[in-house]
Amino acid sequence: MDAAFFDELRQLLPMSRASDRKAWASRILRGETELEELLPLLDCGEPVATRFLWFLSEFGEQYPAALHRVLPRLMERVDTARMDNYAGSLANFWILAGVPAEMEGQAIDLLFDWLNASGTNVTVKSRAMVVLEKLSANYPELKQELRLSIEGQMNKYSKSFEKKSIQLLNKLSR
Repeated sequence: MDAAFFDELRQLLPMSRASDRKAWASRILRGETELEELLPLLDCGEPVATRFLWFLSEFGEQYPAALHRVLPRLMERVDTARMDNYAGSLANFWILAGVPAEMEGQAIDLLFDWLNASGTNVTVKSRAMVVLEKLSANYPELKQELRLSIEGQMNKYSKSFEKKSIQLLNKLSR
């Protein structure tokens, strides 16, 4: 592990700018350090952990294959993550990089739990629906359960959530 780089991120993430995060992504891509070695930043408390999740999202937008490789390690943390935004981030990572095949079953269960739980925020629900719709291409048997779950949530939240729900229901009908 590049301890100096890890310490740099721990200190600078809370006040980082997009240009900083792009430079850090370049270092990872050049092989100066492994993305997986940086995951302990999630244990550094706020705001480091949250900003690291933001970094991972930005990284995944540009380099989804590299993010995809660490998704199993991120999934291992789902039950112990102490951040409110971890579920939303994980769902976003799955949107960006796909769900690794070896975790699809566990991810499907988790996504349906998030979608159907009354205490889940609307952003997580929305992202869960998107990932489940994508997974339904490989698992058509999910379509009916997803359709029922979306219909059960549709009118409980914002107009934008309802619009997203209608779009996904239309995709599921094809």
